[in-house]
Amino acid sequence: MAFVLGLVALGVALWFLIQLKKKDTAACAEVLGLKPAPARTERGITPEGFKFSQTTMLEGRIDGRAATLWSRTLARTTGSKRSGRRSMFTVLDLTLRRPARVPLRIQPVGVLGALEEMLTAPDNRAARVAMDARFDEAYTVYSASATDAIVALTPALRESLLEFRARVAGPLPSNVAGHLASGLVLGTFYLDGAFVRYAVYGSPTKATAEHVKAAVPIMIALARAAGGE
Repeated sequence: MAFVLGLVALGVALWFLIQLKKKDTAACAEVLGLKPAPARTERGITPEGFKFSQTTMLEGRIDGRAATLWSRTLARTTGSKRSGRRSMFTVLDLTLRRPARVPLRIQPVGVLGALEEMLTAPDNRAARVAMDARFDEAYTVYSASATDAIVALTPALRESLLEFRARVAGPLPSNVAGHLASGLVLGTFYLDGAFVRYAVYGSPTKATAEHVKAAVPIMIALARAAGGE
């Protein structure tokens, strides 16, 4: 009898989880103007060195560009082994009209950057590009071409990124702990090949979708600056 009751309880819990996921998907679709998509799974390794598996949630067009919203599960890679720790991220991809000239990663100063520094061998770390002192306090820029990155990230675009950070995460903290924590509130911008991407910590919800939507103008500006438009 106890076994049967346990199965019933498990079934009820799964039903509620499915309904909650449907609700979150519908809320994200409304905020971003996208539609539910057939589930498609991709796997790979992020530029930071994390193994990931991601599944499509929504598809459509944003500002005339093909768009996909992914639910991503991420795990730390240590050599050939995978850590048991998992994190959820929400990822928006916009397809560029032509491949970007400049590969870029713009990461908020915070815990992900600190982990990458601690867990990645110096020879395997991505090349950092220094901008100006005020911007470098808020973001770390990675690119294989420092000259192209500096040209693409104009003073106006850097100011937009700083304003976005202030709007989403508040003023820059004055201590290391505050910097690490605020980095989790913000996402990372990527320009690579045919996509401009924004990945933020947290599962897809209405609040996460609103955050991602606020990042879209920055994504489009980055694409234009890097020749992807």
